[in-house]
Amino acid sequence: MTISAIILTRNTASTIRRCLDSISDVVDEIIVVDGYSSDDTVRICQEYTDLIFSREPKGFVEPDRNYALSKATSDWILYIDADEWLSKSLHDSIRELIAKTGVDAFSFSRVNFFMSRPILHGLSYPDTQVRLYKKAKAHYAGLIHEQPIILGRVFNSRLHILHEQKDSNRFLSERIVRYVIFWARQHHREESRLYYLMRAPMMSARILVFYYFKKGGYLDGYQGLAMHMKAALEFFIRTLFMAFFARSQTE
Repeated sequence: MTISAIILTRNTASTIRRCLDSISDVVDEIIVVDGYSSDDTVRICQEYTDLIFSREPKGFVEPDRNYALSKATSDWILYIDADEWLSKSLHDSIRELIAKTGVDAFSFSRVNFFMSRPILHGLSYPDTQVRLYKKAKAHYAGLIHEQPIILGRVFNSRLHILHEQKDSNRFLSERIVRYVIFWARQHHREESRLYYLMRAPMMSARILVFYYFKKGGYLDGYQGLAMHMKAALEFFIRTLFMAFFARSQTE
């Protein structure tokens, strides 16, 4: 059985080599869909694969996932972001995983690094992600931060993918604000404006009280505190935008 890796890139020169180094010897082909990068991303990718496709950026990468999937020729797909890399245990186990019978996809626990520290408690761990799946059994809906839709059995392997965003030390980068707005536009339901305005502070407080204190986020030091404060702020802003979109649809 063969594996195609899928990576969507845009100006990821600072992280893409680490990603490619972690997968290059365990997959049969690497598919890169690039959103007109202006840095060295494409040049670096050319050292690992000739299968590089350019697509006009849309503000977020999710619509290009099905396009990338259509370019893959292998039985199995490994989806990985440009700022992620495989742990050694996952790297060494991938071929054994796809040899299992009766399994159509595998999920992994993603370890997120914040301020250069792995966050192993609270809100962001385990950050379960379905990333290895049979091509014939999966597709995407095109939503922000979505999981693939799997038509079959998913096995939770508990092996690790590692993740460190280049702007994780910043509380509200331009990229994060852009994703928050797209997410709110896609996910708001037919609720009243008042519903979202009440939900914003309550759920933001829950992130701090429940995940930071009860779920042990404090065990990750000041990085854990900063990460949970950032998550609470992002949720608060995202919910305010959901209120805005709900209001806009009723006007």
